[in-house]
Amino acid sequence: MKKKVLSGLLGAAVLAVLLWGCGEGDSAPSLVNTMRFDADRFQKIELDYDADDIRLFAGEQEQVVVKEYLSRDKEKYYGQRLETERSLLVSEGKRPLLSDFDSYIELYIPKNYRGNLSLHSTSGTIETGPVTLMGNLKLDTTSGLIRASDLAANSIRIATTKGEIRGSGLTSETVTVVSTNGPVKLTRLETSLFVTETTGADTVIKDVSGKGDCRTKNGDLTIEGLKGGGTFVVSGDGSAEVNVMEVREDVDVTTKNGKLEIGLPEGLSCKFSASAKNGKITTPFDGSLAVEERNTAGIIGRSAKFSISLSSKNGDIMVK
Repeated sequence: MKKKVLSGLLGAAVLAVLLWGCGEGDSAPSLVNTMRFDADRFQKIELDYDADDIRLFAGEQEQVVVKEYLSRDKEKYYGQRLETERSLLVSEGKRPLLSDFDSYIELYIPKNYRGNLSLHSTSGTIETGPVTLMGNLKLDTTSGLIRASDLAANSIRIATTKGEIRGSGLTSETVTVVSTNGPVKLTRLETSLFVTETTGADTVIKDVSGKGDCRTKNGDLTIEGLKGGGTFVVSGDGSAEVNVMEVREDVDVTTKNGKLEIGLPEGLSCKFSASAKNGKITTPFDGSLAVEERNTAGIIGRSAKFSISLSSKNGDIMVK
């Protein structure tokens, strides 16, 4: 019996020492390591961290600069670099267990950098300031927040599994946003093509110019202030609301089990069709359309350049 008691006390003491040792020296993160690289050496630059926040800035120097802010200064915690002929990978160093260790990373990219940039953090936050890139930009997390603001690049791709995506002021030929279970909120997009793919999350996009390809399985899809057109699909449970300020492309909106609402600009000329298998259709164009039991179609205006196609299986359709 005494042996069991002594063994238990010894185990508790060892655990206490380990916990005390792991927490010793932790404080607010401070700059402990700076890495500099010649930007013109690399066609691709990639940062890959686990729980660290990553902050992207426009650099004032000609070099790529990585600054690591850690709550404990040990060389084994410094980022690891892997350089090949035309690519650079910087990944996190070792991290202490059972600790309040805290850290974040700052990345400075020079204005003249023409290559591609990829940033990944598993559970940390990725945040950007105003940055212009000549190449492609990719931001992704597993569960961390992505807050992308005032970015310009050849293409922009933002992805998460269950984190939240917030984007504002994105300018690119193509903007692609992918989320499995995290909400998506985008505003002020200037692009030729914007693509969103979500599985179980709501998507809200405001003030966007371009052609859209937005699809969700289970979640509401909201598009406001659209100048363009495109395809907008809710293939499972969820509603779709699309407000078009200016029609520049064909517009196709589909829902399965939710309502469909669309706002169109006054004086619009278009080919119009709507089909609601198990719902009702309400439009302000009834005098110009051929109306059947569950279908409405016709020509609106005099010169119908684009088409508006609406369909829902189990939801009502309303045109405003």
